[in-house]
Amino acid sequence: MYHSKSILSENFSATTKENQEQMSELSPNPIKGGSNCAFCQAVALCQPQSISASSPPHRLEAKQRLLKRGQVLFKQGQPQDLLTVVCTGAIKSRIYNRNGEERVLGVTITGEAVGLDSLSKRKYAYDAIATGETIVCEIGYQDVQSGSASQAALYKMLMAQMAHNNKILNSVMGRKNAAERLAALMCNLSARFEASGYSATEFNLGLSRSDIANCLGLAKETISRLLTRFSKDGLLAVNAKRARIINLTALQAVADGAGNY
Repeated sequence: MYHSKSILSENFSATTKENQEQMSELSPNPIKGGSNCAFCQAVALCQPQSISASSPPHRLEAKQRLLKRGQVLFKQGQPQDLLTVVCTGAIKSRIYNRNGEERVLGVTITGEAVGLDSLSKRKYAYDAIATGETIVCEIGYQDVQSGSASQAALYKMLMAQMAHNNKILNSVMGRKNAAERLAALMCNLSARFEASGYSATEFNLGLSRSDIANCLGLAKETISRLLTRFSKDGLLAVNAKRARIINLTALQAVADGAGNY
């Protein structure tokens, strides 16, 4: 779920007006008042950027869904036959241990696919919950497998993204102390939002302080204390779930163990 530089970031380039008009015609289920393919930051995941009349793309049946805060996208153990991309909002991933205790695995943000690490077994490995109003696109797994060369390349990129995400998550969790873990998470989110075409310094966390503490294996009080200290030191400010990074260079130094924490 975490990666410092999205493998798919090169696909999130600005779309021309002509391409937007053509892609809007390919959106089978636009949501009223919500999002459609023409303006979706994740459009490169299911439709190639270079669309022309002489070389029409393989058409994927991407169905959009609107989720409210707390609504379940899928549950652990359910069969998986879809690739799901977050168009707007965020999705929290969680599992429960044998004692019924929740373990937050991470968050999937706009422009990223969720549930990739379940494809090999074709069953979801965790629960996925909307952290706020969220729009997702669901693409048939078989459609991607049997599609054109562009979709075959998409599948390979998605699997590469999954492997990269797991590697970076282990790196975040491998930080020595609490300050380094929290700073690494914030820097990671910053890079991911930037890769998806959003601000690298102001964004919605998608996770509560309790969720962040759970994900990083820390106490909620520790997260609150560190956020207060980061704010006093001029590194970042967090209001509810909205983060504003004030000094990204200094925050990265903390993540790398160079800060005095």
